[in-house]
Amino acid sequence: MKKVFFFAFLFTELAAFSQGSNELNFYFEHCTFSDLNGKSFIEIYLSVDATTVTYTANESGRFQASVNAIVKVQKDSAIIFADKFNLFSPEMTDTSREQRQFNFLDLKRVMLEPGNYLISVSLKDNNLPDSLQVNYTALRECIIAPAEKDKISFSDIELYSKYQLTTSKNIFSKPGGIDIIPYVTNSSLIDEDTLNAYIELYHSDRLTDKYYFVVFSIQQSGSDQKSEAFTKTIRKMPKGFDIAVATFAVNSLASNSYVLTAEIIDSKNQLIKAINRKIYIYNTGTEADFTSSAEVSELYSKLYGYDAATLEYYIKTLRHVSSQTELSFVKVLSTDQERQNYFVNFWRKRAEEQQPFPYNPKTWTDYKYRIDYANQKFRSALRDGYATDRGRVMAQYGPPNDIQSFPSDNNKYPYELWTYNKLGVQPGVIFVFWDPDLTTNEYRLLHSTKYGEPNNPRWRVDLVQRIMDAPNIDADQMNNDPAFRREFWDQTPK
Repeated sequence: MKKVFFFAFLFTELAAFSQGSNELNFYFEHCTFSDLNGKSFIEIYLSVDATTVTYTANESGRFQASVNAIVKVQKDSAIIFADKFNLFSPEMTDTSREQRQFNFLDLKRVMLEPGNYLISVSLKDNNLPDSLQVNYTALRECIIAPAEKDKISFSDIELYSKYQLTTSKNIFSKPGGIDIIPYVTNSSLIDEDTLNAYIELYHSDRLTDKYYFVVFSIQQSGSDQKSEAFTKTIRKMPKGFDIAVATFAVNSLASNSYVLTAEIIDSKNQLIKAINRKIYIYNTGTEADFTSSAEVSELYSKLYGYDAATLEYYIKTLRHVSSQTELSFVKVLSTDQERQNYFVNFWRKRAEEQQPFPYNPKTWTDYKYRIDYANQKFRSALRDGYATDRGRVMAQYGPPNDIQSFPSDNNKYPYELWTYNKLGVQPGVIFVFWDPDLTTNEYRLLHSTKYGEPNNPRWRVDLVQRIMDAPNIDADQMNNDPAFRREFWDQTPK
């Protein structure tokens, strides 16, 4: 009865303030640039879907959402850059879904030396109750190439939604007095009329003292045929620094993956340099160029055969092993045929991959086992098991090598310690889940040593603060003292 009362109270509270869903949706991308001294830096773009966050009234009586963000850049195990901050939505008087059809943005710039890096972004909705808090994490690899002296170079291709002159310098201001508002959807364009591309060019005066050309083009993946309608040529004169932009009408393109290319051509029509960016375009008014409907239906019936409601549910469970492009794509599926097409091609793609991610499943049978196990073992008072933190880790990384469960230790909050002997190239990985509200069986993720997952050096302190004065506990001593570590059944390195 206690659980039912808590849930009813929680629902009443959320009904007053929450217009979003519990599944916070965000995108992040990065592009590499150079400053005027030739030093490389990256811009990290973060975009939060305003329809998936929770709004509360602020002191002015207006409604506003807030998400807590952690952005990290790592090289091997060393953290090169880390920033923890709150990102706020615009203030609103009307929080109906129709008024929240936008994303709110942030941008970070990080200077980097040449090398390979891992970028991670973790978000959580500040306005949700603790029992509903979920950390959403995404990863990207970044490679900074050494600078080529005495040669022309250019930045990555940035997609943008707005180009304007700078009136007051802000986070989106570029050299040359312009603001570029990024278009951040992880390279997915869904029912968009136009695509806007921006690049920066460095030291074209090293190339020639004559004119040259920047050529933008869009081609279907796997094709080397350029279309005149999707090619833009811009004549340029040599400079130390310059920019080039191009706009394409893309609402007539068939739904498919494409390659956006920027090339530098000299005055003799010789290709000097080129850079590519893969994009995905989905237009509901065009036919997706995948497998024929008849073939999909036959394959679906033979391999899966779920009814419409079951298929829709199972597609929701795929989010833990989906790319951001796939997460965007699935939002616009509207018919049973489209969902069958998506499901068949989702698992066909993974079966055909030559080098799948080490712990990602290659078949639906493998993944369904994880989902069924999570739903059976990890269901909470608030959601299905697959949607909890334990369910997400089970789905994403597979069963751990060992689970230690401590549901009734009087000295600590209930918790579980999961150990993976190896995940990818990383040995000795642990996940710590805890149940601080003692009511919902939610078991949120408290700490992990997995690269890209939330890392909390004070996790032992958090577990024992149930009976102890947490501010006076020496977290470093707990981390380093073998006796403390044995008490937590924690055999990982310090």
